[in-house]
Amino acid sequence: MYGSKEVSLFGKKPQPTYIAGVIQQKNYVSFYFSPIYSHPDSFTDISTDLKKVLKGKSCFNMIKITRPLLKEIEDILKRGIDKYKEIEWI
Repeated sequence: MYGSKEVSLFGKKPQPTYIAGVIQQKNYVSFYFSPIYSHPDSFTDISTDLKKVLKGKSCFNMIKITRPLLKEIEDILKRGIDKYKEIEWI
């Protein structure tokens, strides 16, 4: 999911605003979520279960997903979109 605005982050060349993506891997599903990388202070309250599947700064690798985990992902996705709208990145 991309926004329509180009944004420069951490001094890099401006690019279309990347918000989130999902990739089916061989043994798991990866959920890439840029707002947790660009604005980590806005997501310090994520659950322990979600933190367990966070690999690196913005990639969540899930082998099995529970309803509460899916609900939390939906919630942070909405919060991330709202954050990017607030700062006019989308």
